[in-house]
Amino acid sequence: MKKISTVGMTRMEWLKQRRNGIGGSDAAAIMLDNYKYQTPYGLWLDKTGAVPISETSSLQCRVGTYLEPFVAELFTEATGLKVRRLNAMLWNDIYPFMFADIDRRIEGREEGLECKTTSAFNQKCFDDEVYLPHYYAQMQHYMAVTGWKKWHLAVLIGNHKFIHYVCERDEKDIAEIFRKESEFWDLVRTRTNIWKD
Repeated sequence: MKKISTVGMTRMEWLKQRRNGIGGSDAAAIMLDNYKYQTPYGLWLDKTGAVPISETSSLQCRVGTYLEPFVAELFTEATGLKVRRLNAMLWNDIYPFMFADIDRRIEGREEGLECKTTSAFNQKCFDDEVYLPHYYAQMQHYMAVTGWKKWHLAVLIGNHKFIHYVCERDEKDIAEIFRKESEFWDLVRTRTNIWKD
């Protein structure tokens, strides 16, 4: 993997760097039908630079970022696994348009951690084995980029419940991620609009 340090990077510089490829939070828009947070067309507009970069984040996103260290701390308390920040964007050598800007790495292991916060209204979307499919797409994307075999998901639900999961690498799903993200990036690279606004 190639690493690009994010130490000292401004938010605008980080957002511009994200336009150079497909990240984990972009994966769901490409992989899932009817993803409510982003459409493939909206993502294409962003990646081609057809729309201006917005530095503003929703309050929900800002709260999630603010609470990320706390969620990581809860994960360590629950599992005994120590984590650390990488402060770098990881870029895939084989598919150089794919990157991972991960929340945490498990110390001493080739495993990552994704930290999430969500509303209590979403509690029904979680149980002992099931979580939202866009989280799965994001974690498989990260494993595709890094080559790692396992990703952990830590979720703080409505500030009253904490739950964590382990997601194993799935080669079949990763092959599909490579295929669909490659096709999407070809549309970005050639500025081909198949959605016809």
